Amino acid sequence: YSDTTLEEIRKICPACCGTCNCKICLRGDNLVKARIREIPVQDKLQYLHCLLSSVLPVVRQINREQCFEWELEKKLRGDGVGLPRTKLNADEHMYCDCCRMPIIDYHRHCASCSYDLCLSCCKDLREAFTLGVKEGLENQIDGRPDQKVTLTDQVTPPKLRLKLSDKFPNWKANSNASIPCPPKEYSGCGCLSLTLKRIFKTNWVAKLVKISEEMVDGCKVFDVVSPEETGFNTRPLPMCT
Repeated sequence: YSDTTLEEIRKICPACCGTCNCKICLRGDNLVKARIREIPVQDKLQYLHCLLSSVLPVVRQINREQCFEWELEKKLRGDGVGLPRTKLNADEHMYCDCCRMPIIDYHRHCASCSYDLCLSCCKDLREAFTLGVKEGLENQIDGRPDQKVTLTDQVTPPKLRLKLSDKFPNWKANSNASIPCPPKEYSGCGCLSLTLKRIFKTNWVAKLVKISEEMVDGCKVFDVVSPEETGFNTRPLPMCT
């Protein structure tokens, strides 16, 4: 690796980066590339269409969660609030300080202690807070025999309880749905509210959803010609229209 220093190799594995030139890796890459070249073009199109169709619901869910957080942020701080961007290096990754999962784009950040929280943990904290409020109301109703009100459809079943509130009993969402920084015993500083930030450009995920939908909807699955004429398999193939 003449173009790579020893220090860079220690930080980033060449095999993980796809730049390893050992015999095993080179043979493996050539074997994979050879097999890919053997796959018919129509079959490749079908596989890619299937893959994109499977990923699209996930991207839509991410976009919905980000839109919810952005609308909430404007409600908390005003419509004129901006969405600051977290600057990362090309080879740098950000992880949630609570669940240790990678942060995709939007996240909440503490300006005092640099605590970062993913949107999934934000959602769990809010749901745990809502569950606690509903349970308190249910207990009040249970104390009144003449009160005919049921919360069966509103309270989460015990078996579906969120474990986040059990793991961090002293860390709860605020009544206005904002998320405070966790207490010091949970590696935070107890700041009143975390700020919403982004990693990529504004509306990057929304644009990704639009492009993916156009690609999926732009492909129609049908048989180009009869199997007798081609001699290929009888599976329907997606064709771009």
